Amino acid sequence: MNNRINKNVPLVLFVLLGVFIGLQIAEPVSAVKLVDHGFVTFKDQNSTVNYSWKTYQYSKNNVKIIGYESEPQLGIKVKLNFYLKKVQKNKLKITMQICGFYYQGRYYKYSDSSHEYVKTRMSAAQFYWKCLKPELKSGSLN
Repeated sequence: MNNRINKNVPLVLFVLLGVFIGLQIAEPVSAVKLVDHGFVTFKDQNSTVNYSWKTYQYSKNNVKIIGYESEPQLGIKVKLNFYLKKVQKNKLKITMQICGFYYQGRYYKYSDSSHEYVKTRMSAAQFYWKCLKPELKSGSLN
């Protein structure tokens, strides 16, 4: 019996090595993809506002938008993140998070978030392209 175990050790090590190499080569299943980016300038009361963003898709039901809103005349730049997550078949959660801001070149750490639920059958990715993207381009996201 002991001799039989000794003969199987190289086979087991070979199989484990193959699995390890396979895991190293394979791409992650839920790779994050940059799916969109943009820049828009619009007027807000008496100042010009610039908004730039990058949109990352983790899955069809999980999207993150990293954005910066700046008012150059005032020296203000705010980092705004939006998260779209499908939480139920007919419900999408939208979270807006202020992550900090720059004022006259100096960074101030600040964090605040709010969320709302939208009744929709669309996935997070569909909602982004059909509803949120048009608002980003027009500058009416606030």
